Amino acid sequence: MRKGFAVWGNEKERVISMKKTKRILSSLMALTLSAAMIGLSPVSAQEDATVGNSASSLAQMPESKDTTQNALDLLEEALQKDPNPDLARERLCEDLGVSALTDLTYSTPYHYYDFYTQELAVPESGDAYTYWILLYRDGVYCGNLSVTPALGLIQKDLKPYACVETALEQQDDMWFGGAIVDGLPAELVYTGGVIYSLNFGETKTDLVWGQLPHSDYNSGMIIETTTTPAVTTTQESNLSILGDVNLDGIVDLKDAVLLNKAANGTVALNDAQLQNADCNADTEVSAQDAVSLMRFLVHNISTLPDTSAE
Repeated sequence: MRKGFAVWGNEKERVISMKKTKRILSSLMALTLSAAMIGLSPVSAQEDATVGNSASSLAQMPESKDTTQNALDLLEEALQKDPNPDLARERLCEDLGVSALTDLTYSTPYHYYDFYTQELAVPESGDAYTYWILLYRDGVYCGNLSVTPALGLIQKDLKPYACVETALEQQDDMWFGGAIVDGLPAELVYTGGVIYSLNFGETKTDLVWGQLPHSDYNSGMIIETTTTPAVTTTQESNLSILGDVNLDGIVDLKDAVLLNKAANGTVALNDAQLQNADCNADTEVSAQDAVSLMRFLVHNISTLPDTSAE
């Protein structure tokens, strides 16, 4: 048995554990979590309509949107974190297929929640808020953008989701966020009383709002507490923190998301991020580092680097 794994009560449980670990290894190779970027521009008329949820049910829920923010301002704030904002803006426009960001229409920024606690997913510093934006082209919902302005993190998911389209048509509100599902960091949306996972396309889950991670769907590698792990590894002062891929000072699900994208080649990391991303100390950044970071987050190992990999 490899170092760091829990001892199972019998052979059957051990075999189940090994199968789940293999599934994590294969799934992480394909994981491409969504989102990114943000912008200010006119809000879609589809979202201005009164939502279909009853007033009583909405009173039980946190705010889904931040009406004090606008998309283009948030996007510009993130772009200014890049060493070359003008070049970053040009590349972004090219990816979006427009000549200027104002050619598109964006929704009011949605908050991004920790689905374990139903609270905003922010680090201890309290300033690295993440927002989720719906993207419209010629008035039609066509993709999703999210951004963490304080960290300059901009990513994009240029495909529409059926659950979001249905929510817009039925004027239902939506709550976006993340959690660990079956041992993997997942982008989630809660609407119409259902939590959908946006990993690997779109999946309707049996997760229950306010009851994560206690769900059959979330069986296997379950977090030991009901809050998203936000832990730091032990390092000497003034040195990098292994696992802190987004450089916000803590190691949590956001780092796992970013590391998965880097391992898949969909984002590029700077030198400091690359150093923190080498979670198995093999001097390379690969899917195995993503596996090591996930093992750390779900408490299969207690420290980084992970030296138990075969």
